Amino acid sequence: MKIQRPKKFRIGRTAEEIIQYLEVYLANTLSDITTALQRLTFQDNFRSFETEVTLLAGQELAIQHNLGVIPSGKLILKSTGYQIVDGDTAWTSEYIYLKNLGAASATAKIVILR
Repeated sequence: MKIQRPKKFRIGRTAEEIIQYLEVYLANTLSDITTALQRLTFQDNFRSFETEVTLLAGQELAIQHNLGVIPSGKLILKSTGYQIVDGDTAWTSEYIYLKNLGAASATAKIVILR
């Protein structure tokens, strides 16, 4: 949804123009903003990178992301065999490292947060 840029209100307007501005334009703008905010998704709110990976038992996996900074964290949204932890290698502005501590392979959907 695209929200219009607010019109600049000029000093020296008549009372009727002020009322019309407040009743019509600002009310419509507030309604548009409210609608837009209610439709925001998790991805809209946070700069993130989402991926699905499979890690073999005991494997540390480098996962490339496009955030351009060292991520602040990760969320594991869905996984099977979810003994997935941060790897031993330090995260960088291009890769994070996750490790599977489980005895079997694990597949996970991961959101990497800026």
